[in-house]
Amino acid sequence: MNVMKVISDVKDVEPRREGIIARMKDMVVKLKKHNVIITEKGTDDPLQQIDNANSNFIEIYGRVFKVKADIIPLQAEESQNIRKDLDIFMKEVEQFRKEFLQNLPFDYTDSMSIDNINNSYDTIMLYYGKVLAIE
Repeated sequence: MNVMKVISDVKDVEPRREGIIARMKDMVVKLKKHNVIITEKGTDDPLQQIDNANSNFIEIYGRVFKVKADIIPLQAEESQNIRKDLDIFMKEVEQFRKEFLQNLPFDYTDSMSIDNINNSYDTIMLYYGKVLAIE
């Protein structure tokens, strides 16, 4: 899911990128205007570095959204698989519920024998085990 985080981060930064680049260029121009030394020996001009960083970001932005385009079909396929699994599970739960309501002993009368009561408990324990298996 690291890829999805990168895509999200790039989407968050993109709308602000042009404003940030413009402010950085304005700062560099003002510093140069007031003769402030802002470059080290052997480094590119700061305006050129800003333009290079902007170009690199635009290139990365394109690659990120190419990856996103490649991921979309896989996400759709996985979503379909999850829906199928969920449908199967819901059918199994519904079938279990029907069987549970039909077979579980919900009534008790004073005239029940101890064998009937024990059979009822056995049936309850059987369904208890089935519920645990579903979980």
